Amino acid sequence: GIPVIYDIVRNLPAELNCPVFIAQHLPDAFMEFFARQLSAQTDRTVCVPKSGAEIRERTIYISPGSAHLTCGQSGRRRKIEHLDHYAGSRYSPSVDALFESVARVYGAGALAVVLSGMGNDGAAGAVHLSAAGANIIVQDAESSVVWGMPGAVAKAGLADAILPPALMTRLLARAVK
Repeated sequence: GIPVIYDIVRNLPAELNCPVFIAQHLPDAFMEFFARQLSAQTDRTVCVPKSGAEIRERTIYISPGSAHLTCGQSGRRRKIEHLDHYAGSRYSPSVDALFESVARVYGAGALAVVLSGMGNDGAAGAVHLSAAGANIIVQDAESSVVWGMPGAVAKAGLADAILPPALMTRLLARAVK
């Protein structure tokens, strides 16, 4: 998962100005290190944000390992929120919690990417994204170390595309043209 995240972030099109949210299953002690390593791959701002931080364009937000990263909105202001508990998932940080909040805040304007990982985290959140009209792409089984998370989304019929990481970056480049 992490090398693929580095590769995708390194190849994000310069014209793609939206915020990027990442929920990676890592212990809290590693999140700042992960953010620093990811920052070396891009000219975008990369951070493990505090709850209440305003969401900005061209910023990559890494979920803390001790809470669930979610998005909130008050009027036109979009902000980061942390949940200490999310009943819908046994994973922390939870992709489901993130996806559900992104569906509420960004709706059809969201694009979700589910990469290799164990379990089914992301599948329940993908239901919310799909209902909101968002697009969801998942990593293919052949390039995944473990096809649990992307496989759960694909098997639920929620994936708009099933691709290897190299084609995901091409798709992102085409999306901004």
